[in-house]
Formats: sequence, structure tokens, C-alpha cells
Amino acid sequence: MGLDAVELVLAFEEQFGIAIPDAAAEKMRTPRDVIDFVLQERQRVAQLDAMRHLSEALAGMGFANVRPDMSFRELFGNQRIARWEHLGKRLAPFSIPRDVPHGPGGAVAGWSCLGGVIALFMQQWVLAGVGALLFTVGWIWSDRTRRIPDSVDTVEKIAAHLTRPFSESEIAEKVQAIVVEQLGLKEGVYGEEKDFVRDLGLV
Repeated sequence: MGLDAVELVLAFEEQFGIAIPDAAAEKMRTPRDVIDFVLQERQRVAQLDAMRHLSEALAGMGFANVRPDMSFRELFGNQRIARWEHLGKRLAPFSIPRDVPHGPGGAVAGWSCLGGVIALFMQQWVLAGVGALLFTVGWIWSDRTRRIPDSVDTVEKIAAHLTRPFSESEIAEKVQAIVVEQLGLKEGVYGEEKDFVRDLGLV
């Protein structure tokens, strides 16, 4: 790797706050390769940070040595909804999805409420009472069967959810600025798919 290439890699590392191993640098033939690597590496680092933050929050709740593939059903047991809400507070300012109803309890509550209101307007007091009773049953049923969404039901999935995406266009603009400055390129020469050595004059 020539001096220009070394300085270019160092500029990328400084700009994006990542380490680029020599083996990875040698595979970067075009600016597009650099953009893809930076996106992947920034995402990996962010996910590690999210996992560390999540591990600290869980440790504060009394759960240590948590495996990434562990489900919250396994981890939290019968108190999973209350503990899920507690975890959400500990992870602030990150936000996690709310627990969701499971099964027909919510539908029973909703339809019985509607039926009860209609019965009241029609002055059918017995039907209104039945609607109120069914609404109560449906509400309790829905509350008892609430669950953590499948998309975040493991430690690994919630860590991925906490990871904030990075803008590809922003990274692409910064890569372009660095390449143009470091290699002294004239306007119109730069291109994401152009070869550093053959097309952009990297030594």
C-alpha cells in the first residue's frame, strides 16, 4: 500500500471513527467499496453499543449473563409485561415497541362495547348489561394475554431495533469529499464506481 493509499485510509478512519484493517483496505478498489464498508462497520459498532446499553439495563434489573438469543419470555417469565415496561424506562432515551394484545380478547372487548352502546340507545337494558359484562371479560382477557411483539422478542432483536440507521447519502458525500481532497481530483473526475488506481490516480 502506497503512501497516498495509507493517508486516504487514515482520513477515512478519522472521519468515520472506525478502524480499517489492512486486509479490508486492500479490497477497497472503488469509493463504493469504501461506502459499503463504512455503512457495515458503523452499523456493527452501533449495534455493539446498543447491546452494551441493553446489557447494562438488564443487569440493573437483576439479569446478568444474558445470551443474545435469549427470548424475553424465557428471561422475564410470567412478569414479562411489567418487566418489559420497566426495561423501556431504563433504556431511555431509546424507545422500544409497546406490548401488544394477543388473541381475541381485544376484539371481544371492542365489539361488546359497541353492542352495549347500541343497546343503551335502544333502551335494551338487559342487552346493555350483557355488553358491559362481555366488555369486562374481553378487557381482562386481552390484558392477561398481552405479549412482547415478535419483531423484538429476543435480546438480539431488541438490540438491532435500538440501532439507529446511518444515512448512506451522508457517508457517500463525506467519502467523495475526502477522495477529491486527498487525490486532488478535478471536477467531474470522481465517480463511486471508478477504480482508485486506474481511474483516480491513487499511488
